[in-house]
Amino acid sequence: MTRIWSGPLQDGYMITDAPSPIMVKKDGSKHMLERYDHQGRLLWETAGKGLFVFGLGIEEDGMLLLLSLQQTGKNTVRAIMNGIRLDDGKDSWRTDLGVVSLNDDEIGSLWRYNNRPIFVHRSNAFLLLENRAICMSVTSGKIRSDWQIPRQGENITHSDVIWLPLKKDIIVVSGANVVLMSEDKGRNWHASLGEMYTATEA
Repeated sequence: MTRIWSGPLQDGYMITDAPSPIMVKKDGSKHMLERYDHQGRLLWETAGKGLFVFGLGIEEDGMLLLLSLQQTGKNTVRAIMNGIRLDDGKDSWRTDLGVVSLNDDEIGSLWRYNNRPIFVHRSNAFLLLENRAICMSVTSGKIRSDWQIPRQGENITHSDVIWLPLKKDIIVVSGANVVLMSEDKGRNWHASLGEMYTATEA
C-alpha cells in the first residue's frame, strides 16, 4: 500500500479521499469535518449539527453530501442533507428531508446495516430514507422526486444494497425488493420478488 499522506490519529473515519482526505469525528453533540491535503496538512474544518449518518464526496461536482439526523422535539428526529463545497468546506445548500421514525423495519433505515444509503448518478443523488425513494440535485439540493415505496405484506428483510445505474435512472436491489428510482416521479416502481433463501450446504 502506498501512503499518500500522514497526519495525527483521528477518532473518526475517512469519508472520501477524492480529491483529498476528508475525515469526520464526533465532537460532543456535533460532528467535525476536516479536509487534509496529500501531505497531511489541514485545509479546512467545519462543524456539523446532529448525528452524522453518511457522507459522500462527488469530485466532478465539487460537492460533499452529508446526511445527518437532528432532534427537533422530545420524540422528533429530522433527516437533513447538506451540500458542502469541497474547495472551502462552506455550506452550499441544506435540505430538510422531514421526520424519520428510526424504525429498523423500514426499507431505507439502511445506514444501520453499514450499507450505502446514497448513490450519485448524472449529478443526481438517489437516497433511500425509510420507505421513501428520493432523487435530488447534487448542485442545488432541490428534491426532484420523493416517492413512497409501497409496503406489501410483512416487513422487508434487510440485506446488502446493490445500486445499478441505467442511462438516466437507477435500479436498487435489497433482498427480495427491486426499486426503480428516477427524477421523474411517474417512472418510479417497486417489485417484491417474494421470499429469498440463503443457500446452505447440503
